[in-house]
Amino acid sequence: MNGLRVRDESAIGLAGSSEVHTLSHSVTVALITCVVYSFAAWVGLQLIEQPSGVAVFWPAAGASAGLLIALGMPERKPVVIGVFAGTMIANLAGGNPLGAALIFALANSCEPLLIASLYFAYSNERDSGYSFKSIIVFFLAVAASVFVVSQFGAASLVFFKYSEAPFLDTWLLWARSDGIGILTTAPFVVEVVLAVSRRHREKRAYVEGLALLCAFATAVLWSVTHAVSGGTWNRALEDALLFPLVVWIAVRTSPLFATALPLVMSLVIVFTMGRHYGLYGMENLPFSDRLATAQLKLLTAVVCVLVLVSMITEKRQAAERQVRLINELDHRVKNSLALVAAMVDRSWDGETHDKAAAGNLKSRIQSLARTH
Repeated sequence: MNGLRVRDESAIGLAGSSEVHTLSHSVTVALITCVVYSFAAWVGLQLIEQPSGVAVFWPAAGASAGLLIALGMPERKPVVIGVFAGTMIANLAGGNPLGAALIFALANSCEPLLIASLYFAYSNERDSGYSFKSIIVFFLAVAASVFVVSQFGAASLVFFKYSEAPFLDTWLLWARSDGIGILTTAPFVVEVVLAVSRRHREKRAYVEGLALLCAFATAVLWSVTHAVSGGTWNRALEDALLFPLVVWIAVRTSPLFATALPLVMSLVIVFTMGRHYGLYGMENLPFSDRLATAQLKLLTAVVCVLVLVSMITEKRQAAERQVRLINELDHRVKNSLALVAAMVDRSWDGETHDKAAAGNLKSRIQSLARTH
């Protein structure tokens, strides 16, 4: 995810037009961020845990963090403005008072800024986006920002009496839902921004990736619903059967579809939990137990997917480097042989008695260069 900054400064223009272009660009980024954040917040508000009043899954935080990581710190102002506006829209539409909406908007706006600042401060710009170092830095940045922001958010919920649970319970639930939302959504958003910035898109690869994502969503839905009738061993076996499909998608497709796997799984789990359907919708089990199991499963899926993508990406990059080195070596050898042929031709310049031998030697050198 490192270095995926798609801001094209070369398109800004010269002198008088640069400010106009920068303003329109910033407004566009702010509007896109506002729309994306509002939609993700609406998805998260579909399932609220009581009595804490906290959403069990908050993908909006991942959307904002992913946008800022993808666009880079130069775009922090429009992204923060978009998050602030999106939070205000979501809270006011949900009936929250203006004071509470302002406090939540402030907390949500600071979170992506903190994540991106820590990520870019401690990750190496020369690293690939999915090196082990960048993944570890990403996890630590998310943990640090969630630790800070969740305390502020939980205190606001308790202060405005939205939460009837103790502060500690509200804080832990906020931190878990916020962290899972960021980890499952941010990498996918980064890949979406990168895919949009590409000029050449392979339609066949996208069709294959979408088909595999649909197959994965169907398999997760079957696993969640079928696990109700089985025991512990059957549930573990059904989850394990998803792993080959995950590996297949990670190997066959681009990171765009691989990073979408945890997000698809989280949406399926939240859907079944909200509809009281399947393993995570069983009302005879405590909601806290079902939620903790689901969040642990999602965290495991995120770690597995990012590690797989890291390994596959590094292998692909190593193969590409090897091809470039071989091509460069081939080019240099041909240049060296051409130089030798020129030296032979120059050495016998003006000589007549060895003209045939010189031509024969030169033709052999040229044949050697062509076959290299």
